[in-house]
Amino acid sequence: MFVEKLAPGVRVIIPHLGFLNGGYGTIRDAGLWNKENVYADTSLASRDNILDFIDRYGHEKLLFGSDFPFGSPRRELQKILELPVPEEKVEAIVGKNLERLFFGRSLFVGFLFGDRNHVAWFGSGVMNLKMFPVLP
Repeated sequence: MFVEKLAPGVRVIIPHLGFLNGGYGTIRDAGLWNKENVYADTSLASRDNILDFIDRYGHEKLLFGSDFPFGSPRRELQKILELPVPEEKVEAIVGKNLERLFFGRSLFVGFLFGDRNHVAWFGSGVMNLKMFPVLP
């Protein structure tokens, strides 16, 4: 596999849950999602594939993606907010997993959605999540 040959030890993020790379099922069947250094983003992925990924591999390696400007950040975020999973998993997918990927730990506490039905937006559809840094 290219990840083992060309990127050993490198963290790899496969966009669209593999939609443009042979498809989610093809990557699943090849065992790539099982690799410790392989992550996926949710942009343009189906709800069913997202839920299957969470069920098989956990939510920790799943990152929110909007595919802006080709995708709609609002629609992509709403898709994640409506998943039938606990709020902690939603928060991880929407931002905390990416923080851990880049920094080794979460640097922020919470996301102020209000609830799954209220999201702050500004400009031309760019998400504005208000985050508060954890103080030492």
